[in-house]
Amino acid sequence: MATENIRYYIKDEAEAKCAYETYVSPRADEDLYQELLYFPMQALSNACKQGLIKGDTLIDSSYGLSIYPLLTVYKCFKDITILQLNDSLVEGTKKWLCKDPGALDWSHACKIAAKLEGCSDNWEGMEDDLREHVTQILKCDLKEENPTDPVTLKKADCVINLFLLGAISKDINEYSSYAKTIYSFLKPGGCLLLIGVFGGKYYEVNGERYNVLNFSKEDLNKIMTDVGFSAEQMEVFARKQSISYAFYEEVFYCRLIKPIEN
Repeated sequence: MATENIRYYIKDEAEAKCAYETYVSPRADEDLYQELLYFPMQALSNACKQGLIKGDTLIDSSYGLSIYPLLTVYKCFKDITILQLNDSLVEGTKKWLCKDPGALDWSHACKIAAKLEGCSDNWEGMEDDLREHVTQILKCDLKEENPTDPVTLKKADCVINLFLLGAISKDINEYSSYAKTIYSFLKPGGCLLLIGVFGGKYYEVNGERYNVLNFSKEDLNKIMTDVGFSAEQMEVFARKQSISYAFYEEVFYCRLIKPIEN
């Protein structure tokens, strides 16, 4: 497929639902499901158990309509803001918040979150409990000086970015620029919980091929150091699946801290 035909982000709710079905629904390839859903949830759950994730305010800026990383961390926070890059995804997230019949079903992720907590029978109320913690859903343009204009975000204790930066960045310079914007979302001492892939090439949604930034652990370390972050933790999960509709070499989880100024 020619490079010029590669897209750089899903444009609407229908594509987000197709991505869900293909990659993180119970019907997804088993290895893919483990790599893209279970591994991130497990890493975030472990960080919570270790007391590494805490505060009052959380901003989620993740790929598509993916609320599943929040299921493992929401109890640590009183105030959760969800950011989306276009109007259609804002509306799709609001459907989930309002329990619209057409919203995505995350019951399988709730079961995983409950099991990771050690209370596998207590999963049914998780989504409703999470909804109580979500205070706003906003459209966000990471290229703008105020990404959520006309709303100005309060500085957050934590930001989650799941598979988004690598999906929207055409090159390392663009990735670095977006990382600087996310850095500005955080209070001093706040943490960025970043999940992405190394050695990515593409993924497909509904027959269309989409960009994934091809970069390495060394590239990420340099970007985040240059931005100002201190890397506190990294875990890497090597690709096991051999599907033809997506390619990457590793999935990573990284916890980064915005230093407190002296």
